[in-house]
Amino acid sequence: RTTAATALVGKAITVSPTPTITGTAAVGKVLTAVTGAWTPSNVSFTYQWLRNSSPIQGANTVTYLVTAADVGKPLSVLVSISKHGFVTTYEVSDPATPSKSYITAGTVNISGVMKAGKVIKGITRPWVTALGVKIKYQWLRNGKEIKYATKSTYKLTAADSGAKIRVRVTQSLSGYYSA
Repeated sequence: RTTAATALVGKAITVSPTPTITGTAAVGKVLTAVTGAWTPSNVSFTYQWLRNSSPIQGANTVTYLVTAADVGKPLSVLVSISKHGFVTTYEVSDPATPSKSYITAGTVNISGVMKAGKVIKGITRPWVTALGVKIKYQWLRNGKEIKYATKSTYKLTAADSGAKIRVRVTQSLSGYYSA
């Protein structure tokens, strides 16, 4: 007696070297999967980015934008290689562990008339305001914080006469170092 036929036995696809990740592993930066050299040629690739070896939902293209959720967690990419008549092969890159990125600070100036009773304003240029960046103000008199003076504007008082007034502006965003 003869058994039933098996499924078609496909030829093997081989890789050299293992896929890698290029780019800066930091929040807001783009990582790219580099597939390596494959035999035979003209193979098709699909990608799945992994965080802590688990699939990241919707992250299935050759590039990946690093998010705050990725900080301190190893990222790798699973590359699926296929071609008609060959057995599909899967390879995983070595991981890259993202760190926080730096927010680029702009300049801060004070505008307005420097006289008791007048309102002055902290002007920031060109600070990032996209992506939910939070900007915090703290007004200072002779280097010391003025209690409750935490808005972009400040009304000068008699206590400010003869003092040096400054404003400290802090920008923050999850996954980034504050500036």
